[in-house]
Amino acid sequence: MRLPFRFGAVTLTAAAQIHLFADIETSTGRRAQGVAADMLAPKWFDKDPNKSYADNMNDLIDSAKAASAAVEAVDEARPVFDLWRIGYDAAQAWGEGRGLNELTSAYGSTLVERAIIDGLGRAEGLTYYQLLRDNHLDIDLGVDIDLDIDLDVDVDLDVDLDVDVDLDIDLDVDIYLDVDLDADVDLY
Repeated sequence: MRLPFRFGAVTLTAAAQIHLFADIETSTGRRAQGVAADMLAPKWFDKDPNKSYADNMNDLIDSAKAASAAVEAVDEARPVFDLWRIGYDAAQAWGEGRGLNELTSAYGSTLVERAIIDGLGRAEGLTYYQLLRDNHLDIDLGVDIDLDIDLDVDVDLDVDLDVDVDLDIDLDVDIYLDVDLDADVDLY
């Protein structure tokens, strides 16, 4: 890093990165490799003062391995949103079994999700915006997601919205996925 970056109890002067590569094949036979990368930041996800930077990195890498293994085990074409959910649920279960917080546990599923989306965009020749706009990811906002959130918020809003939405979406995009996790760590 050019300049030290301080957040919380840590001043970051160098950081490891993780790269995840996902080889995908669409239901129409198009193939591409998607890539996701992220920084393995110490104390960003898990603030436990008893954990070292190596402990934090290993937790994040292992979260990616748990999500990847679950998605790799899928042996049929599935929509992107379903694959994300499979990876997310597996990573959360893995983390819960090790006493990790949900943010650390979910880290790996975000890498898998981003690599799949990147691969789908490359295979179909579509931008991220187009993938979202036309719902090629088959996002189901009606899915039952169990969130345990306790908020104490005072909000005074005066909102006047005039929204007219007309959606006609007919998509059939499934993905066969072969994930190759590259968890080599390089410090920059």
